[in-house]
Amino acid sequence: MANADFYAQSYGENFGLTGPTVARQGKGQTGLEYQIIGTTVQTLILRLAPGQTVYTSTGGIGWMSQNIQMNTSTRGGMSTVLKRMISGGSLFLVEYFTQEGEGLLAFTSTFPGHTVPVHIEADQPMIVQRNRLLCAEANIELGVCLQKTLSTSLLGGLDFVMQWLTGTGAAFICLDGDSVIYTLAPDQVLGVDPELIAMYDPTVTIDFDVIDGFKNILFSGRRICRTTLRGPGRVFLQMMTIEKLVKAMTPYFPRASSTTDGGTRERARSTEEQRAPKERRAPEERRPPKKDRPSDDTYHIMG
Repeated sequence: MANADFYAQSYGENFGLTGPTVARQGKGQTGLEYQIIGTTVQTLILRLAPGQTVYTSTGGIGWMSQNIQMNTSTRGGMSTVLKRMISGGSLFLVEYFTQEGEGLLAFTSTFPGHTVPVHIEADQPMIVQRNRLLCAEANIELGVCLQKTLSTSLLGGLDFVMQWLTGTGAAFICLDGDSVIYTLAPDQVLGVDPELIAMYDPTVTIDFDVIDGFKNILFSGRRICRTTLRGPGRVFLQMMTIEKLVKAMTPYFPRASSTTDGGTRERARSTEEQRAPKERRAPEERRPPKKDRPSDDTYHIMG
């Protein structure tokens, strides 16, 4: 019978390596033990006891002990699946559990940032941006968060889709880059780039509006869409998302249309000209028949 204690971490015995930094550790509602290690790129390590189950929708599994079992399901009826699909979530969720002894399970992040444990209560749910949930206990339900106003839904765009985390248990959220938390007072307003919003309390009201004005449009090149968050409640912001990083690096990527495609078209044109029949070539490119050409003897006499 496997036990997670058999997978003891040892460092520095052969290569002079030091152990990773333990950023945070604790227990979930069901007694689930967790440990978050690392600084820039963090890893979540869980110790599952029999009867404890966690699920994930984004993958990210790093390693696990031999006694960990997996089960893929929709975790709900058709309405639950449709709501999850609307919010950009996965159709199927993967559950991890153990039936014999304590199991070891690790989830790795795919982008530099922080992994934050959030303890969800029945009267204290959380709203998170899609694809930020690394994993959660089985008692946590994942659903779509529909915006209350039409302007929020239209101006927010497809990239700004939020999900509900309800129930009772621990959920682990991935924040890209460094992060900052603001606790807004009642009617206190904070203007934010929508891509930087990672999660917030349901008591926070979110809305979008457009800043008009000739100078704003002239110097920015477009109409500015502003996101406003109104308290009371907590707001979790992330410094650099992977989407913003891709946008910043796009101008430095080589463009295949100006070089590769042009060279390909030129080679294709040259090959086509070589294969063209002789009657299609220009008159100056045609060689005279052999009988009309002077022989080598003629050239010798003329010389």
